[in-house]
Amino acid sequence: MAGMEILASFADTDAATANDLAGDLAGWLRQEVPRVAARQLRNDPLAQDVGTVVAIIAGTSSFAALARGVAVWLARRQDARLLLRRKFSDGEERELFIAGPPGRRTERLVQAFLEDGA
Repeated sequence: MAGMEILASFADTDAATANDLAGDLAGWLRQEVPRVAARQLRNDPLAQDVGTVVAIIAGTSSFAALARGVAVWLARRQDARLLLRRKFSDGEERELFIAGPPGRRTERLVQAFLEDGA
């Protein structure tokens, strides 16, 4: 699947909890947003966990569905402090940090982050 890679990780979270959150987010996205590919990655290749990072591959046509999926997942997992990272067309890497209970703006913030410079 061709598209943009977005990395999702969990700030200020111990490895066991981050591993649980990453698995839950990747599974949620595979189920609820089938137009994107999501898989868990190890932040440390020597670690024995399944992975604390979620790599998401999404095309521009799936940005709205992905933003909605992330917002709904955050509403379910309000304990998550989500950090999204991606490289923009100019090569610069940017981040979006979302903490606390998600509000109405969460979906719009994620979508704007995905579309900016796509």
